[in-house]
Amino acid sequence: MRSLLLLLLLTLPAAAKKSTSPYDFILVNATGFTLKEVYVSPSSYRWWDANVLTTPLRDKKSVPIHFLPLTIATSWDLKVVWAQPGWEPLEWKGFNLASLEKLVLHCDRKTGRTWFTRA
Repeated sequence: MRSLLLLLLLTLPAAAKKSTSPYDFILVNATGFTLKEVYVSPSSYRWWDANVLTTPLRDKKSVPIHFLPLTIATSWDLKVVWAQPGWEPLEWKGFNLASLEKLVLHCDRKTGRTWFTRA
């Protein structure tokens, strides 16, 4: 009995580290430009959570976005800050992060069109 309890206690931290949130996703930069900062917050917030990037995200690169397992929200907003000086940040509202695994950002600076695709 003691050895079973000890085994459970030793494996608990490892199991906790492997748990994921249903909101975790991969962000892919397919804009042709570098992203300096990315913010993801529940739509109900009136502010942005911390920047999720540790370094700028270059074109054709991706980054996993992780949330605490106990995070709960049905609608999420995303804000992108460009590395290029003078370019206005972009915001998208109302994502259901639980319904996607990969979010790919696109941009056509000639037309000013920006969009995303879900993969």
